Amino acid sequence: MAQATTRSRFALEQSPQIVHQTIPGTGRGPGVRVAILHDPDGTTRAVIHPTSAMTVAESVISSAVTALRRAGHEGPITTPALSTTEIDAFIRSGFAITTELSLLRCDLGSDQRLANNSSRMPLPADVKLATLPTWRWAGLARKEWLHEALRVDRAAFPLHEQFDALSIDEALHATPRTWVRFAYRRDLDRPTGIDIVGYAISGRAGRRSYLQRLAVEPSHGGRGVGALLCRDSMAWAHARRASVLAVNTRTDNHRARRLYERLGFDVVPGGLVVLTLDGQQQTANQSTSS
Repeated sequence: MAQATTRSRFALEQSPQIVHQTIPGTGRGPGVRVAILHDPDGTTRAVIHPTSAMTVAESVISSAVTALRRAGHEGPITTPALSTTEIDAFIRSGFAITTELSLLRCDLGSDQRLANNSSRMPLPADVKLATLPTWRWAGLARKEWLHEALRVDRAAFPLHEQFDALSIDEALHATPRTWVRFAYRRDLDRPTGIDIVGYAISGRAGRRSYLQRLAVEPSHGGRGVGALLCRDSMAWAHARRASVLAVNTRTDNHRARRLYERLGFDVVPGGLVVLTLDGQQQTANQSTSS
């Protein structure tokens, strides 16, 4: 497998090492990208990512699993969030649905519509936004801001949904353009003088934009911090001529869904799912042929 070190102006102090390979499709069908992600803290994950929204052949998935196992990965293999129209071959290959997500999208439309959507909710008076800096600000270097994002994420989500350094890196590289914002308030009791209470990662690819991640410190839940970050992402995407902003959230995260719907997002029928193949398990095709 080919190996590459991720590079990004948003990178953590030590970027994850990503071993990757493309498995070509069969005939006119799409292929997949496979990756083993090695984080400096010892975490290792493997992902199979279809190269298009077309159905992937089971033989391609089998080849991808074989490539990952031969590369030494014995743990679970996951997919990104996929639409329900993309998963049949993965299910037949032994993958199981582990997370169900609601997909929501907002038509950014005109400046006036965006303003109307954004004026529906009150904002916290003591919270401000900062862009991920290129310099030390408030006593924190860039890598420390991103580690603060991980701290907030771990507080905001249950263990199996928390972002790690690999997840942050993937979100930062998911689209050609990325926007990282932090919600903070002044706190003179802290050495830095600030308290980071939320963050958001947004991305744009062509006319489509994505709210890749939004997390709020639980102690500030219900105070409008999530709305502030979401509205900021909407404004950023609109200013860069994106026509829609998409976001996904767990289907049973009713609080998040209510927030997005109040800001003008609509639920897209069908939703998304994440699938996982258990560690050391082979695909159905490989099991029947051995």
